Amino acid sequence: MKKQFEDYIKILETHKFQETYRHLIRLMTRLKANFPQEYLTGQLSLGYLDYTYFPFQNAYLKERQLRFGLVLNHRKLQIELWLMGRNQQVYQRYWQFFQYSTYNQNKPKPRYALLEAKLMAIDELLDEQKLLQMTVALASDIEKQLALYVDNFMTFPLVIQSKIAFKPYSVDEIGMSKAKIIVFEDMVLKISQDDQEARREYEMLIWLKDHLPVPKVLAFEVQDDRCYLLMEKAKGEIACSDELMRQPKRLTQILAASLKQMWQVDITNCPYTHTLKEHLAAATYQVENQLYDLDNVEPETFGENGFENPEALLEWLKVPGFEEDLVFSHGDFCLPNIFIQDGKLSSLIDLGQAGIADKYQDIALCYRSLSHNFSGKYTEVSYPDFDAMALFEALGIEPDMKKLKYYILLDELF
Repeated sequence: MKKQFEDYIKILETHKFQETYRHLIRLMTRLKANFPQEYLTGQLSLGYLDYTYFPFQNAYLKERQLRFGLVLNHRKLQIELWLMGRNQQVYQRYWQFFQYSTYNQNKPKPRYALLEAKLMAIDELLDEQKLLQMTVALASDIEKQLALYVDNFMTFPLVIQSKIAFKPYSVDEIGMSKAKIIVFEDMVLKISQDDQEARREYEMLIWLKDHLPVPKVLAFEVQDDRCYLLMEKAKGEIACSDELMRQPKRLTQILAASLKQMWQVDITNCPYTHTLKEHLAAATYQVENQLYDLDNVEPETFGENGFENPEALLEWLKVPGFEEDLVFSHGDFCLPNIFIQDGKLSSLIDLGQAGIADKYQDIALCYRSLSHNFSGKYTEVSYPDFDAMALFEALGIEPDMKKLKYYILLDELF
């Protein structure tokens, strides 16, 4: 150590070194003293000629056990902004997500911070107030990313986080699914209650990849009673788009061709069946546990000209009075679940009810969906002079009104 002490004394005897060091510390002291009051600053830490910094945070960061640091990097002679965890445990928890931040791409893992961003080199610093404005602007941007991504995604399974972190997204509210649908540029994340339907959808997507156009599964995870299904984004245009709705004949022809395409699927090894026996068992469970949704039924289903209550409807359904024509069925063949490209089916989504069922399971719901979408029920934009019976003309079959009515009424209990 003697040689090191001698070198240390020589450095201290260099007047310019001490003068430069005092200049840098005074700079950091002034920055702390003049820091905008929207943040609460902490004590200035001088460090060991490596980093001199002071922390700052607001209520939002404090609640998340995070804080920023305005840092003087002595080796690089530059001012940096760091985002730090309160302790090592907090750091490790947040790092699982922040490792995918653009700030950390193609860089070694930061030793102390979740992210480090250069603000300005010391020899470029002419206006301290401008530096503080830059600091607050960047901090604000990082907080927005925290609110947009970390607050929403950090509790997701790690495999899912690794694929979606910090990617732009929107929340899709089209359709009547109870799941949360998060749409990215080339992916879709569906978050559902961990139940049979959610797991069935994953299995059907895997099975159908060699039979029908469906999104490729990128990841499937179950955590805390939630299923996380990450898929490639469906190719094509949603069937209820304005462009397709303005071409009713073309649309019904494509839908009819799509139904026929599904009916050609070999159902020998289909993992699920939804015959009337299974459907009625499920409907009975729905009614006994009052799981039906009376707010979304057809106006004529119940009341003066309809059934007295769901129990009465269930009793009527128990006597169908027809033979089943079993094929592969989507289970919820409605316009928001169908995508079209180049005049043909390009993708099917929402396959949690898919399996072997009667043809009219899909015909009936497609007929109803056409009626509702063309009448403007969901968007208040109507397309007049359309009759959903055109679907049967496109299919080349005579409508079986008994089956059509039956499967529409059956769906009222789900």
